[in-house]
Amino acid sequence: HTAPGSALATWAAMATGLRELHDKRRAGERLAALLPSLGEAAGAERLLPPAALPRVIHSVAEALGTRRELADLGFPHIVFKQALSASGRGQLRLLDEPEPTTAQRGWLERHAPGGLRVEPWLDRRLDLSLHFDAGPLGLTHRGLVRFEADRTGRFVGATVGSPTAGLDSDLQRFLTGDGHDGRWLDRLGRVLAQGLGAEVGAS
Repeated sequence: HTAPGSALATWAAMATGLRELHDKRRAGERLAALLPSLGEAAGAERLLPPAALPRVIHSVAEALGTRRELADLGFPHIVFKQALSASGRGQLRLLDEPEPTTAQRGWLERHAPGGLRVEPWLDRRLDLSLHFDAGPLGLTHRGLVRFEADRTGRFVGATVGSPTAGLDSDLQRFLTGDGHDGRWLDRLGRVLAQGLGAEVGAS
């Protein structure tokens, strides 16, 4: 039997850990720290440039400054995400507006002090989710799942079967390096497992 106080303490610790695990801000920081170190082994030249990777802002001034920086890099559309946002919720997109509207600025004023993840809002062609198993020896890449999302990023459904089946020729060429690198996604998953596994082991 477990004493009520002990059980509550255990649950509180688990809840804190789960919040950290799903925190968009922390995930963005880890991604930005990890991807530039992947190098040619993971085909990093096909990923976003380091300067465009997710970052965290804490004020309206930072938000607007980041927007200008990303626009200069060729990413005029951006999205801000709250820490525990998911499936298109808890987000603000700045697209073609020359300046934020009154409502958009108000949203930033309310949420920026707590920290917002900001990243380019891309013209998505394909959504893939990499899956890993965690064990005593670290992480193992288990494969890919192709999913569908609507124009706001809200989850719609997943594809059963091969995640790359039926893709148009442009996407097939990108994912396979024009036919010369058909294992790119698998290799990327394995390299990510190594990098993330080192962090998991250290935490």
